[in-house]
Amino acid sequence: MADIREKKVWTTPALLQSFWFIAAFTFISGYVNSYSFIVRGGVFAVNQTGNAAVFAVAIFEQDIPLMRNALWPMLATIAGAFIAEHVLNRYRGHPEGSWQMRVLYWEIPLFLLVGLIPLSVPHAVPNVLLSAVAAFQLSAFRTYSGWVFNSTIQTGNLRSMGQYLYQAIFVEKKKAFSRKTFGFFMLLCVFIAGGAVGALCSSAWGVYGIWGTVPVLVVLALTQRRLAAKAQ
Repeated sequence: MADIREKKVWTTPALLQSFWFIAAFTFISGYVNSYSFIVRGGVFAVNQTGNAAVFAVAIFEQDIPLMRNALWPMLATIAGAFIAEHVLNRYRGHPEGSWQMRVLYWEIPLFLLVGLIPLSVPHAVPNVLLSAVAAFQLSAFRTYSGWVFNSTIQTGNLRSMGQYLYQAIFVEKKKAFSRKTFGFFMLLCVFIAGGAVGALCSSAWGVYGIWGTVPVLVVLALTQRRLAAKAQ
């Protein structure tokens, strides 16, 4: 009997919702956190909750340099989200996924630039760039297979995983909730793996360690362009 199952058509919107695409960005977020913590002043370029805690401790200890290192990424995150919202409104009505892919294209040169900034430059400069990029990414990629998801921070994802696990065991007992729980668990593992690889590369390569993210972004960009060419 002939296989009558429909073959999945990969388009840019479908790619943006795929596990592997979201996993790649989640990996990069973990990687960047490790890089900024190890190489760029002991702060988290992506995790602003951690920076808020560092800022509070710095106030108590009257550590002005650490206060500045923690404050700038938080301000850059606000600015990045503000600009991302402007870009979203500007491209409203354009083909779905077009503005999100521009975020991907911008990340490549920005990460290359960060790797060229020497340690003699204040850490606030590269951390502002990294935090702004993270805010762009968080604003651009908010869902995975229709589920609300954060590719840059994991607190909300852990909460969602616990909620879906409860639903799967005690309430609905449906495979959909089990699949959601497993999906969030896998993405958490990817984030941790990104942090581990980022720590390894940052320790070995120093300021150039951020360049380890570029091959991942290039593969994503080439994949999207290939799909766009096929769709024409």
